[in-house]
Amino acid sequence: MRSTTTESFSPSSSQDSHELARLYALHAWRDAEAALVGLYHSRYRGNGLDFAELRDYQPGDDERAVHWPLSLRKGKMLSKVFQEERSTDLLLLFDASPSMRLFAATWQCALRSAALLAASALGCQDAVGTMVLTQNASRNIPPARGRHHLSRLLKEMMDADNGDNCSSALSLGKAMEQVLARRKQRTRVVVISDLINDTSYATPLRALAQRHDVLLCQILERSPALPPPGTSVNFSDAMTGKAQAVPAGNRVWRESAEAAHLALLADSAAATTAAGADYLLLPPLEDPLPALCQHFAAKAQPRG
Repeated sequence: MRSTTTESFSPSSSQDSHELARLYALHAWRDAEAALVGLYHSRYRGNGLDFAELRDYQPGDDERAVHWPLSLRKGKMLSKVFQEERSTDLLLLFDASPSMRLFAATWQCALRSAALLAASALGCQDAVGTMVLTQNASRNIPPARGRHHLSRLLKEMMDADNGDNCSSALSLGKAMEQVLARRKQRTRVVVISDLINDTSYATPLRALAQRHDVLLCQILERSPALPPPGTSVNFSDAMTGKAQAVPAGNRVWRESAEAAHLALLADSAAATTAAGADYLLLPPLEDPLPALCQHFAAKAQPRG
């Protein structure tokens, strides 16, 4: 059985998508530069090719990283910190399927999350590309740099369902397999999806995370948004098409819907962690910026 609803959202129904993409980009640049770019930059600091800074020696630091001449002059141990090569691309796997477009809050949260992440990477001089997945098509935008590229990425995401210059449709799992086959250089891959329509991604995600840095952002509420008890919910059988109305106040139905929602969240987090990727829940009614800042701040540890 599958639920049907009458609420839907089209991002370009009341405003030209080019102008809307420009506004999303402006807000993303402002917020990313103020709060996120530095954290994104620090997240990937580690043993690399470029010297970044000196800091006090910490237990566990590689002795080869100690700056002995300056340590002797200063009278304390100082370690060299290196910056990983900044040529690493960011690739956004962006889910633009009908379930993501069903509610305005979900769609707007997904676009803002993509805009913030892309702005942060572009602000660090990284190239950013995207693979946009819809019900009817998939679209690839090659990685590129520059402030103007952000508006282009967002416009492609908003217009992806038009079907122009698109290849055949891809599931999230198949998209991961394509990325794994095409991207030989280590890439930062961020998946933005509600994960409602695809349960086949666990195995490809594990393979992808072995070669690339992967973050899976699930755009979904912490608890299900159930209709008021005084209303009814219409269902149609996927096989027969027969319709059935269930009272929204039905206790069994409400408990079942809540349990299914929580199970989806738990399964998504568990599958992502088991694959060796990072997981981040982004509720649609909350601004994703604080959650992204917290995630990158927690991960901003020098790697040995």
